[in-house]
Amino acid sequence: MINRFLKEVCKELKDIGIDYIIINNGSGDFVLTTKGFSEIEEELKKSDRFRVMDRIKTMIESEFMFENTWRTVEFLDPGYFSGKKTADEFIDYVKRYRSTKRDVGYVANPEVVFFMRLVIADWEIYVQKILRDIRVGLPISLVDDVIEIANTLGIEEKMKPRVEYTKDIVKSRL
Repeated sequence: MINRFLKEVCKELKDIGIDYIIINNGSGDFVLTTKGFSEIEEELKKSDRFRVMDRIKTMIESEFMFENTWRTVEFLDPGYFSGKKTADEFIDYVKRYRSTKRDVGYVANPEVVFFMRLVIADWEIYVQKILRDIRVGLPISLVDDVIEIANTLGIEEKMKPRVEYTKDIVKSRL
């Protein structure tokens, strides 16, 4: 069901001209990050299938009509994750080097999800989700890839202690 839902969401986004990347959080849910985040609310209004429910600084929560039911779709502001680069540079980097092109569009690799979890202010609460993802089969080496992403975005010093802490927690609990 989520696959058909995701395909429909992505088709509609393409139809209204929104450039996006799918961020799979590991539990089957997804969020989208887009270029032109500041204008996305107006773009979503071009479609009868989207409605904006809430907008906070870093996220827009919307609903999408699928099979006669409104279902939640979240859009994250890429500027919040872009370090010393612009939001569009972050999107371009992830598309070019850290994602896989699928039939639904670009899907960010797991290390991008780890990076996004560790870059935010309350990153500690997401260490458990990274641990869960590694327990179900993702390689621990993806945590090291977070530093590579941080280097590219100019925030390696901020991220090094977070990555080391995460690795220590993961290794102690595997």
